[in-house]
Amino acid sequence: MNAPAALLMLLLVCQESVGQEIYFNDVISLTRDYFVAKRASLVTVYTCWNSRLEKKLVRALCDRGLRASRLPLLDAAEPRSGGGHAAALASLEAAGPYRSGVLVDVACPGGELLLTKASARRMFNIQRHWLLVDSSGNTTADEASEFPALPARWRHLLSELWMMPDSEVVWMGAIDGGEIQLLDIYRLTNFTPVLNISLAGWAVRRDSEVSLYLLPRPDTSKRRNSLHGAKLKAGAAILFPKYFTGMYDLRLPHLDTWTKITYPLIEYLGQNFNFTMEVYYTDSYGWQTNGTFDGVIGMMQREEIQIAASSLFMRRDRMPHVDFAAEAFYLKTAVVFRQPTLASVANIFTLPFSAAVWGCCVLLCALTLLLFGVQLRLAAARGVEGELTHVTCPELFTFVLGSICQQGLPQTPTSLSGRVTVFVLALTSLFLFTSYSANIVALLQSPSHSIRTVSDLASSPLTLGVQDIAYNKVYLGETTDRELRQFVRRKMQPQGNRVFCNGAEGMERVRRGMFGFQVDTSTAYKIISETYTEREKCGLMEVNLFPLPPLCVATTKHAGYREMFSQRVGWQREVGILTRQRRLWLPQRPVCENMVSGFVSVGIMDFYPALLVLQYGVAGAVAVLALELLCFHRRRLWKHMICISPLSAAKPTAAYSVTAENRSQLQRTGSRLK
Repeated sequence: MNAPAALLMLLLVCQESVGQEIYFNDVISLTRDYFVAKRASLVTVYTCWNSRLEKKLVRALCDRGLRASRLPLLDAAEPRSGGGHAAALASLEAAGPYRSGVLVDVACPGGELLLTKASARRMFNIQRHWLLVDSSGNTTADEASEFPALPARWRHLLSELWMMPDSEVVWMGAIDGGEIQLLDIYRLTNFTPVLNISLAGWAVRRDSEVSLYLLPRPDTSKRRNSLHGAKLKAGAAILFPKYFTGMYDLRLPHLDTWTKITYPLIEYLGQNFNFTMEVYYTDSYGWQTNGTFDGVIGMMQREEIQIAASSLFMRRDRMPHVDFAAEAFYLKTAVVFRQPTLASVANIFTLPFSAAVWGCCVLLCALTLLLFGVQLRLAAARGVEGELTHVTCPELFTFVLGSICQQGLPQTPTSLSGRVTVFVLALTSLFLFTSYSANIVALLQSPSHSIRTVSDLASSPLTLGVQDIAYNKVYLGETTDRELRQFVRRKMQPQGNRVFCNGAEGMERVRRGMFGFQVDTSTAYKIISETYTEREKCGLMEVNLFPLPPLCVATTKHAGYREMFSQRVGWQREVGILTRQRRLWLPQRPVCENMVSGFVSVGIMDFYPALLVLQYGVAGAVAVLALELLCFHRRRLWKHMICISPLSAAKPTAAYSVTAENRSQLQRTGSRLK
């Protein structure tokens, strides 16, 4: 090679080196300005540059107050000893839940592998700002493309990565003329490889400095407010497919209520964000069995769907597979029952008077008995009272008790003082009896109000039933509350599977009384409004067994729509859409309008204490009669027992003959008894 050619070659090489140096300096300056604008607290750099450029990049970041770490991309792409994930991804996950930045040179060996592994671990999210750089230059740019800064060969790779609408991925590439563009890149859905590309900013060189210009753009969830007609796969739970006639059919609002009330909200989101739905139906919301879920949550776990068209309980075991976007509704369950009558839980015959009044009644009896007895004794001494002179104390007690019980006296005193005493006693007894009878009538129609807590339910005479819905079985089986576990042990376990029944059957048993039913209140209120009388509505009570988590609008984990849905559902709540849905689908609690309508029949339980008194009285009377008979015939029985005892002690002869000596002995024994 001649000297001029060699010199020309050397000049070309030097020019190329100078151009690369300028390009890398521009990349370092733009990287620094970009992460400062994004307010990243930590920047992780994965490149294969020479050490001088990498140190210069880290120094530039640190000078602007950013923490920076550097890891060669070749090492980052190699798995750890033992076959673990890449060290780069482990260091990113160790950064914690802070806003961080990541710079990756995709042109370096291992760059594609790093992005693929990051995609598999769903690391493209709103928490991390990814800046992708192609240090090889852009000599294969597609001139026909709207954005020539992104070559076609990289578009194919990026279209296979999990970069959903909540990801922050920016491509930095050069175009002809040395201008650098920043492109915002994301995918609309994980089922389609279509990339959505928009201009995020550009760099302009002035003299020897390069300046970064970022478009004034809002947050990711606000600026990506259109999915451009994408079709999302959604799952909906229909627990009663036999009666399901449509999401907007109001004829059976108490069946599949929470799917029907949520589906319009998801359709509103579709109109707001310009997407359609392909709905897949299942018969369960999703409960865990041996580590796997069924129903809607199971489809989310397998990433078969992207969003849920039914609102779901926010539970800890679902969070690894579900992103809960926003609270939508609150499901209320309670044990609905009619308060048992006061007579069924207490002795109403002792309730009309307080302890002080009962004490005054006893004192009245004692004073009247004492005064009447003294009057009779004095009158008898003067010969005034003829018939009542020989009245004993038990007879006098019977007279006073009969007067108080409105039975009157068999004989009337002849003395003036005795008659005044009887009159005052009868008048006082009349007032007491009237007050007592009026209170008894009121108490017979009064509910007890004795059941207010779970402990009261567990110790009450009510029979319990539970609505046959999955969440009742799950939460009652999972509970650790001591009172609730005692309730389950006393009221549910003895019945076995018979404790579960449908809503209509359970509320009918509640209407008949002495039955409590754990039910969704929306179901209960509809049945009560249609089948219960006004008086039956007024006697209903509710006791909450356990609190339920909120029902939320949910998406599949890392689907990328959580922030978008969260903000829009919040807006729906503010403008009253959620309130309208509640009023449309959830019946209100029936109002007690006429408490005294109708009359109440008195049952056996209402006067059961009186029957007990009668029973004990009859038993006591029979016992006293037996003692009286025994006492009255005690002498004859004693003589008969003494007469029989010598005969039973004597030994009979073989011929059973009575000799003269024995006959004379029996005669002497009989004469002694006489």
